[in-house]
Amino acid sequence: MNLVFNKASSVWLVLILATAISWVIGTDSASQLGFGPETARVLILIIAFIKIRLVLMHFMELNNAPRSLKWTGEAWVVLMCSVLIAVTLL
Repeated sequence: MNLVFNKASSVWLVLILATAISWVIGTDSASQLGFGPETARVLILIIAFIKIRLVLMHFMELNNAPRSLKWTGEAWVVLMCSVLIAVTLL
């Protein structure tokens, strides 16, 4: 029972839900939800980088890494997400 109710399983469930949400936003149903194409692209990128952060922190164990490495990982996620959003909107 501990395999089902542990932190890794919870993070995995969030990753699966985020994937499903991205899929819904990326399909034609996004227009039915009121999202334009630019908004849908930005939302999908943000969800993707949230997923990247979850994998870095929980499965690659940056949570337990030295602060400098942890903050480097956090900064990379924010910087890359920002750059890709900027490029997408140009």
